[in-house]
Amino acid sequence: MGISEITNQGALPQSTKEKKVKEPISSSPRKSDKAELSAEARSLFEAGQKKRVDEIQQKIHDNFYFNRDVTEKVVAALIKDLMK
Repeated sequence: MGISEITNQGALPQSTKEKKVKEPISSSPRKSDKAELSAEARSLFEAGQKKRVDEIQQKIHDNFYFNRDVTEKVVAALIKDLMK
């Protein structure tokens, strides 16, 4: 068996070989998403924050954080954070 002739048969046409570069649709600046909280949502968030602060203050008053188990967890969390 010998090769008698080399042809382009089966080759892709030139137009499909070339990569087409897509042009940007618009040159205007991109719009960005934006979220706004209602006054009611802000009020609920602030109330939740105040409640959490009040709970922490009560735990301090009750000496909760001087419990050995709690102190060890706090120290472990601090060490882990410092090791980052």
